[in-house]
Amino acid sequence: MFLKIDADQTRTDVEVEAMAMAPIPTPEVLWRKPPVLALAALPGAALGRLGEPSVASSSAWGAAGAAARMLHDAPLPPWPGRSPDGVTSHLDGECEWLVMNTASGAAL
Repeated sequence: MFLKIDADQTRTDVEVEAMAMAPIPTPEVLWRKPPVLALAALPGAALGRLGEPSVASSSAWGAAGAAARMLHDAPLPPWPGRSPDGVTSHLDGECEWLVMNTASGAAL
């Protein structure tokens, strides 16, 4: 079980809806008692653990990559908010600021 704590109940509601729409397996919601959301663990083996070398096969990593591509290729949920172009524009401005205002700007 994984517990997620978020004081913004609306954000939690949107995340649960997005998981239901995802084209890949997502955790089952075990229970919700605001501000806590309890999620079941997905079946399968972990690809790795933080600070330890991975013992997962290259085919397992390939399957994980395919799942990530499927998720990223899925249409965005139909909720109001900033458009992808608006987010891109904002991030472009932030990146430009970082390049102009950091000593390591050339490395970015």
